[in-house]
Amino acid sequence: MTACRTRTGPGGWGRDFQHRNLLWRDNEVVAVLGWDRILDLERVAAFMAGYRSEIAIGPAAWEDAVQRLWWKRMTDLWVLAFHYDRGDHACDHLFAPQERLLSW
Repeated sequence: MTACRTRTGPGGWGRDFQHRNLLWRDNEVVAVLGWDRILDLERVAAFMAGYRSEIAIGPAAWEDAVQRLWWKRMTDLWVLAFHYDRGDHACDHLFAPQERLLSW
């Protein structure tokens, strides 16, 4: 299974299983998160509201996070690596959205 193919189950979304999307507590994985491809905005909003109730996030931190995410998106070539290095074409449909993000 590649990172772009979808399998869902009773636990919710499971599209992008990798180390960056693991939420740990007491040396155990408690959740697998992959917000970059989730369209369930109510679930994302509920998670963020719960997170923010535990950890204060001020305006400067939000600005920094948005800037870092923008920079990551502008420089991340993972779709090209999947296509050319791995010969995996499952994510080719993301070429156009990533290009639109660049022009935005």
